[in-house]
Amino acid sequence: LEALCGWPILSSCHPKVDPVDLMDTFTRIGFDPDTFNDETYATGCVICLSDFAASHDIVLAPCAAGRHVFREQCLLGWLQRAQTCPLCRSRLSAAASRGEAMELPLAS
Repeated sequence: LEALCGWPILSSCHPKVDPVDLMDTFTRIGFDPDTFNDETYATGCVICLSDFAASHDIVLAPCAAGRHVFREQCLLGWLQRAQTCPLCRSRLSAAASRGEAMELPLAS
């Protein structure tokens, strides 16, 4: 089966990055109800399905969509299993290594 599906070859093409190191390259966004309105950013985390609040550490994924946000702990758990955006499936390790993450000011 390994010879047919090519897993050893595929895993060497896209080596897995340490999730904590990968997360350190992502942009953090402070919660602002005016910005988290489902037009600019989602109102909640699609991983845990909870609404965002000021007490949450919110991370912007450096994916092609450019506006997928998640609670930091939720995304960290996701990255331990897959290093893709939970919404659009863009490879986040590739985007981060190209420096596509932007630094945004934290909202107060």
